[in-house]
Amino acid sequence: MKKARKEVSYVDAHNKAVKLYQKATLFFMWAGILCVFAAVIGVIQSAAGASNGNITDFTWPSSGFALSLSINIYLSYLFLSSLDMVMANFLIILISLVLGAGFALIGVFSARGKLWLLITGLALYLLDFALSFFVYFASPLRSYFIWTNYAFTLALHVVILAAGIVALIEYYRVLDIEKRFTKPHTLEKEEETEVIASGE
Repeated sequence: MKKARKEVSYVDAHNKAVKLYQKATLFFMWAGILCVFAAVIGVIQSAAGASNGNITDFTWPSSGFALSLSINIYLSYLFLSSLDMVMANFLIILISLVLGAGFALIGVFSARGKLWLLITGLALYLLDFALSFFVYFASPLRSYFIWTNYAFTLALHVVILAAGIVALIEYYRVLDIEKRFTKPHTLEKEEETEVIASGE
């Protein structure tokens, strides 16, 4: 005799969707943290190449830079190829901190139910993903192309974009659960944000 299928309660369904949404949005925060971390590793590796007297011959983009945003990879190349090492490294770290902080904030505040920030983060990261093809194949960096480094860049972008899509789906799933279980009418915008942010 088959057991009767247990009906999912409002609390269980709601909490599961909210938690998944919040976890998925935090991938943007990790993208920001990785952006800074990758720049630091890349600067160390580029400095090591310079100390050997061959700044143009070291593997570019290094595995460190390959974990960063595509725009960072390209700007880092421009700085290192046209400025002295100290100024180039300063600008690389500064821009990485700005972009990293931006994506970290997108992740943190998206987790609180800011839909417009989630969509903005997805759009910006999708644009950066598209830029990765230019960085590796169309820009002067193509002469330094290395498949393993490009694989790092692609894998990171695919994971972050997938998480952003999951977050978007779960956002609307939470609202759908609210409508089905508690509200027959359409939620107001303020209520939508509060539902996601509070998790209640």
